[in-house]
Formats: sequence, C-alpha cells, structure tokens
Amino acid sequence: MNDAAVWVPVPAMFYWGWLVPLIFGTIFGWRYHRNKVRLGNGIWFSLFFYSFLTMLAITILGSNIHWLIIISGALFVLLILLIGLIFTLQAILLLWNAWIMWRHESHTLANMLTLYLGLGILVLPFLGNLLSSHVPQPVSYFLTVFPNLVIFYLGFLFYNYLTMLTIYQFNWPRLRQDYIIVLGDGWAETQSKTTLQNMQFSKQLIAQGPAKNPRTIFVTNNYGRLQI
Repeated sequence: MNDAAVWVPVPAMFYWGWLVPLIFGTIFGWRYHRNKVRLGNGIWFSLFFYSFLTMLAITILGSNIHWLIIISGALFVLLILLIGLIFTLQAILLLWNAWIMWRHESHTLANMLTLYLGLGILVLPFLGNLLSSHVPQPVSYFLTVFPNLVIFYLGFLFYNYLTMLTIYQFNWPRLRQDYIIVLGDGWAETQSKTTLQNMQFSKQLIAQGPAKNPRTIFVTNNYGRLQI
C-alpha cells in the first residue's frame, strides 16, 4: 500500500463546514444554560453532534492517514448500527416502560401512553401490509407510508428524549438549597397547581421535615402522602 496515495480528495473549502457544528453547538450551549430541562435542546444537540461527526469524517478523510481512516470508518459503522438498534428496539423499550408504569403508577391515560405507542409501533406495519392487498391502490399506499411516518416520528421523539436524559445526567447542580420538593402526579391531579398554593404546600412540607437535617428531600407519591 502506498501511503502517499490520496484515497478521498477533500477540497479545502469543505473545511469551512466546521462553522456549522460551531454554530449549532453555541446555540445548544446557550439554550441549555438557560433551561436544562427543555426537550427542544435535544434537537440542537443532535444537529451539533451529527454535523460535528460529518466534519470530523471529512477532516479524517482529508488527512490521508490510512490507518486512522480505517479505524474511524469501523467506529462510524458501529455507531450507526447502535443508533439503528435503538430505533429498532424502541417498541420494546416503550413496552418495558409501560410495564414499570403499570406496576408502580396509576393507570391513567398519560401513564399508559407508552403502552399504546409500543403496541402501535408493533401492530401498524403488519396491519398495513395485511390490508394493502384488499383495498384500492391509494389506500394501500397510505397504509404503507403512514405507519412508517408515525414510527419515524415517534422514534425521533423517543430518541430526542433519551438524548436529553443522557445529557442531563452530567448536570451537577450546586447544593445550595435547604429543601428539594418533588410533587408527584397525585398532587397534580387532585390539587390546583397555582403558584400560591404550591408555595403554601411547600411551607407545610418544610414544617413537617426534621429540624436537625437542613437538607431534606420531600417526595409526594400518587396518593398525596409525604415521603421524607
């Protein structure tokens, strides 16, 4: 092998593409600094991440270091396969989440949403293929395309949620608070969520807390009971 041979010629103007991940990364950093729990931040991070990978691949190809190109190509293929596997197993992950919610949470429509989504992802493609041979061509085309669009949309939302969930694990807030209060869905369903009432409820929780421990975590479960 001749190491001097150029496998993939990369024009110099392509390196200006590094401005794209730089812009997306700046927008993501600014939005994440303002609000760390917005799901929309996951879209900006994905734009930054995949544009960064694209420019990194272009730069590696332009370096003409053959062993680096081979190793990077293998890692890139493994990454794509992993992302594809996550998309493929999304129905199983949704059903697993639904099973946990069924055991530990109330059986409301919101808590059972992952069950309906998981079943829909599994059933819609087979249902569309089954009915496509018994309906007119336009309806058959709709039954083929629509489930795939729904699966892609739900997969994108699920992937975006997992992205933000992973990013948030690196958030280490300063422990400057005296109390951390987590209101469960039982409180949200049975009580009004106005600011004044939440403040009054928080004061009641603090009053019930142990006086000797300045840092206490209060959690209300589905039945409105206080757990310390």
